[in-house]
Amino acid sequence: MSELIIDAKAWKNEPMTDKQASFISVMEEYRFDAFPKFSGTTKGEANQYITRYRKVAYANLAMVGRCC
Repeated sequence: MSELIIDAKAWKNEPMTDKQASFISVMEEYRFDAFPKFSGTTKGEANQYITRYRKVAYANLAMVGRCC
Protein backbone atom coordinates (compact mmCIF):
# COMPACT_ATOMS: atom_id res chain seq x y z
CA MET A 1 0.00 0.00 0.00
CA SER A 2 1.42 3.38 -0.95
CA GLU A 3 1.29 6.37 1.35
CA LEU A 4 0.04 9.71 0.19
CA ILE A 5 2.29 12.47 1.49
CA ILE A 6 0.79 15.94 1.48
CA ASP A 7 2.98 18.98 1.76
CA ALA A 8 0.84 21.49 3.64
CA LYS A 9 3.15 24.32 2.66
CA ALA A 10 3.35 23.56 -1.08
CA TRP A 11 1.00 26.48 -1.87
CA LYS A 12 3.70 28.91 -0.76
CA ASN A 13 5.77 28.11 -3.85
CA GLU A 14 2.94 28.63 -6.33
CA PRO A 15 2.82 31.88 -8.33
CA MET A 16 1.06 34.73 -6.53
CA THR A 17 -2.58 35.33 -7.38
CA ASP A 18 -3.96 38.27 -9.33
CA LYS A 19 -5.73 39.41 -6.16
CA GLN A 20 -2.44 39.46 -4.21
CA ALA A 21 -0.69 41.32 -7.03
CA SER A 22 -3.48 43.90 -7.16
CA PHE A 23 -3.43 44.42 -3.39
CA ILE A 24 0.35 44.81 -3.35
CA SER A 25 0.11 47.30 -6.20
CA VAL A 26 -2.25 49.49 -4.15
CA MET A 27 -0.06 49.13 -1.06
CA GLU A 28 3.03 50.23 -2.98
CA GLU A 29 1.28 53.25 -4.45
CA TYR A 30 1.12 54.68 -0.93
CA ARG A 31 4.23 53.18 0.65
CA PHE A 32 6.16 56.51 0.74
CA ASP A 33 9.39 54.55 1.35
CA ALA A 34 7.99 53.40 4.70
CA PHE A 35 8.63 49.78 3.69
CA PRO A 36 10.53 48.05 0.87
CA LYS A 37 9.19 47.52 -2.62
CA PHE A 38 7.89 43.99 -3.21
CA SER A 39 10.25 41.80 -5.21
CA GLY A 40 8.76 38.34 -4.72
CA THR A 41 6.84 36.13 -7.12
CA THR A 42 5.18 33.41 -5.01
CA LYS A 43 2.02 33.18 -2.93
CA GLY A 44 4.11 32.69 0.19
CA GLU A 45 6.22 35.77 -0.42
CA ALA A 46 3.17 37.87 -1.26
CA ASN A 47 1.36 36.63 1.84
CA GLN A 48 4.32 37.48 4.06
CA TYR A 49 4.69 40.96 2.52
CA ILE A 50 0.98 41.78 2.83
CA THR A 51 0.83 40.54 6.41
CA ARG A 52 3.92 42.49 7.42
CA TYR A 53 3.23 45.85 5.73
CA ARG A 54 -0.55 46.22 5.28
CA LYS A 55 -1.03 48.26 8.47
CA VAL A 56 1.63 50.77 7.44
CA ALA A 57 0.10 51.05 3.97
CA TYR A 58 -3.37 51.54 5.49
CA ALA A 59 -2.03 54.28 7.79
CA ASN A 60 -0.43 56.02 4.81
CA LEU A 61 -3.73 55.86 2.92
CA ALA A 62 -5.49 57.39 5.91
CA MET A 63 -2.89 60.17 6.09
CA VAL A 64 -3.58 61.26 2.55
CA GLY A 65 -7.34 61.00 3.04
CA ARG A 66 -7.93 58.09 0.67
CA CYS A 67 -9.79 55.91 3.15
CA CYS A 68 -11.91 56.04 6.27
